[in-house]
Amino acid sequence: MNQQMMRDVARLRELAEQGRRLPLLGGRILILWGAAIALASLVQGAVLMGWIDWPPMAFAGLWAVAMGGAAILGRTGFFAQTRKAGGADLANRLERAVWSTGGAFLALTSIAIFVNAMLRMQAGNGGEFFRMFAMMPPAMFGVYALALRTAAVASDQPSLTPYVWLSLLFAVASVALGWSAAQFVLMGLGALVVSVLPGMALIRLEGRPVG
Repeated sequence: MNQQMMRDVARLRELAEQGRRLPLLGGRILILWGAAIALASLVQGAVLMGWIDWPPMAFAGLWAVAMGGAAILGRTGFFAQTRKAGGADLANRLERAVWSTGGAFLALTSIAIFVNAMLRMQAGNGGEFFRMFAMMPPAMFGVYALALRTAAVASDQPSLTPYVWLSLLFAVASVALGWSAAQFVLMGLGALVVSVLPGMALIRLEGRPVG
């Protein structure tokens, strides 16, 4: 048994004896990514509604800047979790693992759609393939539902459960709206609800055990 496992076992024993759980430390990350997704989604919705005169190809740059900026900021000291007390706790490590895997899935899917569409356009029949991006909002809310549920169970914080159901509701609603301006407006508002709001709640819990 290595030293990290021994520390985990000792910490879990301590928490069990005290009847407490450490709070999750991902609140700032949730706010950061929720704000970035909301901004990009609402701008894309404005473009689709004709309020902003950008060509469809600008969507790729918009999302690249928003997501790339969030990824860079997420590694700065203000957002880093592992430097805080409890950052190496099992629940927080599970939270980071689920979010990073879900984020990788969304990023790779987006890149695959974009590359496929570009290749089809070069062949003269790929313009409509960009509409495949309509699958990204429900996929994103699905990832949020899974990650929030995992975090709620791992940290024994039932206060996150309502956001799980809201994520699923937004996923269904975004499917119904399809490739439209309203779909991306909904995505932006949904990101504020299921990412920024729980992030603010988690920040309030930082620094003290809960449960």
